[in-house]
Amino acid sequence: MEKNMKADGRQTDGQPCEFGLALFFFVLLALSPLLHAVEQPPNLDWDSLSAPLRLQNESYSVSPVKVSAQRWLFLLYVNGTPITLAQAERTQDGWTARLLENEDELAGAVRFYHAAQGNLDMARKALDAAQAELRAYNASRGQEGRCLDALGLARRPCSDYESCFKSCFSSLDFCQPLAQANGKQFIYQVWDYENKTSRLNDALAKTELAYESAWASVSSLEIASYNASLRPVWSASADVLAHPFSGSVCQKPFYDSATAGRVQEDLTAALRWLEPVEDGGAEAGQYMRTLAARRQMVASERMRENPLGNVIAAAGADNSLLVAGAAMVVVMCLIAIAGLLVWRARPKAGGGKPS
Repeated sequence: MEKNMKADGRQTDGQPCEFGLALFFFVLLALSPLLHAVEQPPNLDWDSLSAPLRLQNESYSVSPVKVSAQRWLFLLYVNGTPITLAQAERTQDGWTARLLENEDELAGAVRFYHAAQGNLDMARKALDAAQAELRAYNASRGQEGRCLDALGLARRPCSDYESCFKSCFSSLDFCQPLAQANGKQFIYQVWDYENKTSRLNDALAKTELAYESAWASVSSLEIASYNASLRPVWSASADVLAHPFSGSVCQKPFYDSATAGRVQEDLTAALRWLEPVEDGGAEAGQYMRTLAARRQMVASERMRENPLGNVIAAAGADNSLLVAGAAMVVVMCLIAIAGLLVWRARPKAGGGKPS
């Protein structure tokens, strides 16, 4: 029999452990259909629901999303083309479903559908990708750090001429000799380099705050604010590159010039995922046009198959039309009878006695 080791090295019978594991997996297996069924969409009569919108030889499919425990939305496809949304709601008698054919209601449903489908998560992933690009950009600024250290600015503050002078002269082997050789103007350039790199630091720090706000709200307004926070980064980067120290006193920083384009692509993707969640109007309008065209196609097909029956069915849909038609028939019959009686009662030609 298999033995298990206790912490003190003694052996124990492994049977109770094996039995417990077997019981656990048995219970999990028994409950799995119930757990799986909780997330399954309701079983609806899609043949009947889709019939008014598809021709006889066309197929249909649906893509469901769960909005809440009481509500599901389904995107109906006919021959692979999205037609409209259907909604199923739980009532006391079970699930009731209907096609959504009101534009305002459709616009709201479109927003719920895409949100439940994961569009917000995809927008957040795009924001994550954008900020990852900026963090990599910031991490590549090693040349700046080495230059600041050589100038003494990594050890002492540099906020005015006097403090920058002291910082520079703390670098005995590099900055001090250069300052002594180039005079007062060199200290002002040290100060300017400190200011420009600090502005880049501040700009990158603000993008972190803007990113966090955009990620939390996932709104186009916050994404626009995040995008606006990027402009100072590119501007400050250009100023550092243009400084007289870059490529002369210090090695020129290397900034990946393609970063800005990649970040814009990520933000555009985020907005694209977000658009149907924030404004479902365009998609709802397309569904309304598709619904109208579909109903006309189906009506034409049925008219070709049974023209007389469809005319009668159309007339039967309105009782007033039947009444008017019947009245018209009665009036025409009475006119015909009256005309016949008048014709028969007319005097015959040559029927009188001669004088």
